[in-house]
Amino acid sequence: MSRLQTMEKKVSESYYKNIFVNRKEHSLSLFDVALFGYLCFLSRTRVFIQMTVSELAEDIHEPYSKVAKSIQVFTKLDFIRRVQYKENKGLMISPFMINNGDDKSKRFKHVLWEKFDKLHS
Repeated sequence: MSRLQTMEKKVSESYYKNIFVNRKEHSLSLFDVALFGYLCFLSRTRVFIQMTVSELAEDIHEPYSKVAKSIQVFTKLDFIRRVQYKENKGLMISPFMINNGDDKSKRFKHVLWEKFDKLHS
């Protein structure tokens, strides 16, 4: 693993640890933190998660309202954005937290993230 990859991994771990440790300050439940961890796990292998909130709720066998509330909290914190690329829509974890892949993929994630600011969420 290169020095840059090691540094990126430590930054991602630091973000997630910060969310967990400071969950009460952000009014996050343990479910919120667990859901965010699952979304981070999925984000490690894709630019964004091509699922609606409804599909995500069904996938993890949780009520839609519970999942939607968690997504809303993380959207307000600007950790997650709803994005669209061509006909594909989904959820994206901030590329400042998780941004794996080659340089082209990393740049694309940043461009897509900036394109869909808080007003689109």
